[in-house]
Amino acid sequence: MKKMWIIFIIFLISCESKEKVTGLVDYATEPVIEDILLAKRIYDGMPQGIADYFYRGDTVNLWILWEESRDTHEITSLWFTPSGNLEDSLTLRIVVGKHLITIFSKPMAMYSDTGEWEIAVFSDGDFKASVIFYLDE
Repeated sequence: MKKMWIIFIIFLISCESKEKVTGLVDYATEPVIEDILLAKRIYDGMPQGIADYFYRGDTVNLWILWEESRDTHEITSLWFTPSGNLEDSLTLRIVVGKHLITIFSKPMAMYSDTGEWEIAVFSDGDFKASVIFYLDE
């Protein structure tokens, strides 16, 4: 009987994988967007004048509320013109916290392209969300 146990243990040891498993995501550490919106102004960290329609000369404020995260993350917003060209890239680092808010503000020049703009949001290079706004003269 003792010999059977030894053979069984040797079998289990030989079956153990020596390779590291990669590509797994610990979702408890990944930042999750709780709310995302555009606003004309930010007052005391809160959006004022929530909108998706802006004019040249306005400042577009992208306000994002994140759920709790356990790590530090790099949040990037990519701003695309109506023709699909990358106009701007803004990056912030967020640190551990509950209900953390990030705000990206972009003044729209008087010569900015009018039409439908898109803002794509990434966390550590992973796509999280995109929002659309319209810019008029």
